[in-house]
Amino acid sequence: MNGGRVNAPRVSVVVPTWRLGGLDVVTDALTRQSFQDFELVVADMLHRWRAPVIADHLARLPFPVKHVPVDNDIFPVASPFRVRNSGIRHATGERIVF
Repeated sequence: MNGGRVNAPRVSVVVPTWRLGGLDVVTDALTRQSFQDFELVVADMLHRWRAPVIADHLARLPFPVKHVPVDNDIFPVASPFRVRNSGIRHATGERIVF
């Protein structure tokens, strides 16, 4: 049951990030998964700087991707809870995994 949402993914993979590197490692690993009935939600404290740089890479991924800024961002202070909660708010899957 997907709560009445049409074409909602069964799983939302939420990746909270506030560091410079490593996102390509995560997306490459997800691309190699045989099960791809999921959406990727990247909640990113560096969204305002990173978005223009990685937009093409994210657009080429074989599953839906949402690259979202952190709600009520307090940059430069890293707030893992704010980042995760921002990702949860954008997730549409029946299940959320981090």
